[in-house]
Amino acid sequence: MTSPTYTAATAPDRDGLAAAVFTGLTPGTRYWWAVELDGTLETGHLGTFRTLPAPGEPTSFSFAAASCADTNSNADSFADAAARTGPTGEPALFTVHLGDMHYQDIGTDDPAWALAAWLNALGQPNQAALYAAAPLAYTWSDHDFGGSNVAADSPAAAAVQAVYRRLVPSHPLPGDGAGIYQSWQVGRVLFVMTDGRSYASPITAPDTATKTKLGAAQKAWLKDQFAAPGVGLVIWCHEDAWHNASTFTGDDTWSAYATERAELAAYIQANDVPLLYVHGDVHALSHDDGSHVPGRFPLISVSPWDQTTFIGNGALTSGFYPDPVSTTVKSQQYGWFDVLDNGTQIVVRALGIADGQVVLRTEMSWGITRHLGWGIPCDRAEVRCPMTPPSASSRAFWLTSAPTSATTSPRSTPAWTRSSCGTCTPPTGPPSNSGWRGWNARPRPRAQPRAPRSTAASAPCSPRSWPGSCSPCC
Repeated sequence: MTSPTYTAATAPDRDGLAAAVFTGLTPGTRYWWAVELDGTLETGHLGTFRTLPAPGEPTSFSFAAASCADTNSNADSFADAAARTGPTGEPALFTVHLGDMHYQDIGTDDPAWALAAWLNALGQPNQAALYAAAPLAYTWSDHDFGGSNVAADSPAAAAVQAVYRRLVPSHPLPGDGAGIYQSWQVGRVLFVMTDGRSYASPITAPDTATKTKLGAAQKAWLKDQFAAPGVGLVIWCHEDAWHNASTFTGDDTWSAYATERAELAAYIQANDVPLLYVHGDVHALSHDDGSHVPGRFPLISVSPWDQTTFIGNGALTSGFYPDPVSTTVKSQQYGWFDVLDNGTQIVVRALGIADGQVVLRTEMSWGITRHLGWGIPCDRAEVRCPMTPPSASSRAFWLTSAPTSATTSPRSTPAWTRSSCGTCTPPTGPPSNSGWRGWNARPRPRAQPRAPRSTAASAPCSPRSWPGSCSPCC
């Protein structure tokens, strides 16, 4: 490192933790960082990050997301995500961890245990390298909040909430000392990450208007985020599944909170929120175009980093991977998202990666109206909207095909071709029994242009660091 800028010296606390705040950084710029300890530069812990661009500026970028890694996992999936680059040639701008970073199920108010459980996970070489290269945005699920299917009344809640604030980099958090819901904006894309545990009613409570997964304050905040100006797409990152068809014994997903889910679904539809829901918990890769989803928005399941596999009980457009699942053999899976914004349209290309191979591929776009149900069911290939909106009287689509097996290299996938006036002609490559699906597309200008967003959530965050990875959050 040449001509470095130093932060003020900071003495580690009793557990060896120290926080540093970087100021005066230029938006959309890559920086490298390291720790100097007693006058000696710790070159073994060199990290990098790229600052977020100015809110409202069309920006293309990539990010990784997944949940559920066995305790102290050093899985290859973390290394694969760290090494992958997107269409811009850049690595992931950040990593979204959707919970179950460990499975210690603490179950008691023990801050030392909570801290040790996280430090052990973060100190694993492949995890530390990923978070140092693609900084971490993290929310918990049940096992890292206190135990299987726990809610706000978990005996471990106070301990994990306090330790998270000491240890984990974050964007601004609520001031109640409990929840960890937060948001950040990348160009015209707003990321909203919610906390499904700190305010949740027990899963066995009657499913009435008083039963909640988010709590009143977080739910009001979420609705405000959905209505934020200057946003072309909201990516809602939540730990568990929205779509499960009906609840079951031990279910802690949104299906057990169906009344609150219906309230939010109605709000999303009534306000025409441009939304993508990304979740973990279900140990599988999957995608739905909105046709099986309350609220009619697309969703992606990205899991597990390193665990055995299982699926939920709801139907999804793409099915699940792997199929069949295994309760004895672990899979190492994650989601990779390329976000492409040309100022008119935002396209999200989502890849499901399993054991280093692309096994699920889908594309979604916002900026023109999408009508679900057009076309015929498809097996492997997908029809998506063009990069530039067609005229009001035309119908045009982009065509892409997905790999035909888990071993197919993404580089062997046929190139995109544009169809004419909605006539779908498969590119060379997909099997002869492939079908096609898509939606009608027409321009839809907003009734009122949205002004650039200016809220506390979009302000620069205060990076923190920890032993073993010292990863800043922006």
